[in-house]
Amino acid sequence: MAFDWDKVRSCILVSNTIISEHTIQVTPSPTLKWLPCAEKRECARFEVPMDYDNPSGDKVAVALTRFKAKVPTDSKEYRGPILFNPGGPGGSGIQLVERVGENMQRLLGEEYDIVGFDPRGIGRTTPRVSLFDDDFERAFWEHDALSLVNASTDSLSKEYARSFVTGQLATKKVNHKVNHVAQYVGTALVARDMLSITRAHGHDKLQYWGFSYGTILGATFAAMFPDNVERLIIDGVVEFSDYYEGRWYSNLVDTDKILKYWFDECVAAGPACPMHDDSSEAIAQRVHNVFEGLRTQPLSVFNGSVYGVLEFGPVKKYLFQLLYKPFAGLSPFTKAFAALESGDGVPMLSLLQAREFVPKCKKDPLIDIPVAEAGSAVMCGEAQGTKRDISAISKHLEELSRLSVFADIWAIARISCV
Repeated sequence: MAFDWDKVRSCILVSNTIISEHTIQVTPSPTLKWLPCAEKRECARFEVPMDYDNPSGDKVAVALTRFKAKVPTDSKEYRGPILFNPGGPGGSGIQLVERVGENMQRLLGEEYDIVGFDPRGIGRTTPRVSLFDDDFERAFWEHDALSLVNASTDSLSKEYARSFVTGQLATKKVNHKVNHVAQYVGTALVARDMLSITRAHGHDKLQYWGFSYGTILGATFAAMFPDNVERLIIDGVVEFSDYYEGRWYSNLVDTDKILKYWFDECVAAGPACPMHDDSSEAIAQRVHNVFEGLRTQPLSVFNGSVYGVLEFGPVKKYLFQLLYKPFAGLSPFTKAFAALESGDGVPMLSLLQAREFVPKCKKDPLIDIPVAEAGSAVMCGEAQGTKRDISAISKHLEELSRLSVFADIWAIARISCV
């Protein structure tokens, strides 16, 4: 799809300005000071030591947002803060609470503060991990990133080489003190930050709900501070040793079961499902055939304002992302996939393009901030004991492929830490 860059250039150029203008309004403080920042929400920037062994040294300003409890903090009914982490690493707790915080408060009780925070190095927390000088440099580098590591015969080696360059770039930034915060973004330090945030609320025991990687963060906190846990929910549990050893293997144990659920439900729905067939196996084969067709011959699509080329990688990656929220996204995807099977790529391309770049020109305090390299800084810095040469990576892909059909997507997590 063609863009008129003149129309969006100003939005790109001002994006960092918008962020900085908003964050300047909330001055970092060693005490927790909440200020109104959006309808029904408050924001704060809480100052903690970058290195807890050197508390008088550099600081980190942890960005937070909350839905405040509906009861006074000095009331006997007040139950304190519940901290949230959406996963990643690299996920924004601010974005999570902005989206679902109000519903969480209804679910958990109005006597709780619902608190989201961006972990150190990530999102609106400063200093931020960034390997690039600006968004243009990042976009230029990411333009050649692969969706799948087996899209062609040289895809694996190309992604391996790209990850090596990224690692060299990170080393350069850290060694030259351009972005030395990358040395201080580990899970254990974020756990210490959570204890500091909890104590700043006047409580000594953590209440926490973490998803995916957030379960690693919660479990790490519990291991470090067992006497400072009040209530802790770890949801969508990541295997502890698998994460800290950098294998990124067991995450896909049940992934294909969700894919089969899609097939099973389509069979049960009968003709109401656009992809219905006599059995789940029959639908699975049809899906496989469509993907293999796109692998060998991408589909040209043109229909007025919707035009482009449908490729195997982006469509498969889109399906993989839908497995995180199948009830919300599989229905429109099924319709689009059925059309694609019939040779009409317009609905599918429309779905994919709806997720592409959309300029944000308004002053949105929760504007998205690229954080991909921040997540890599966390997980790669903590990965211990895994072999990182190309032969080990190739073997990892083979083993992962026996576990899930989405190995060609998930393997990038391991490759990113060469």
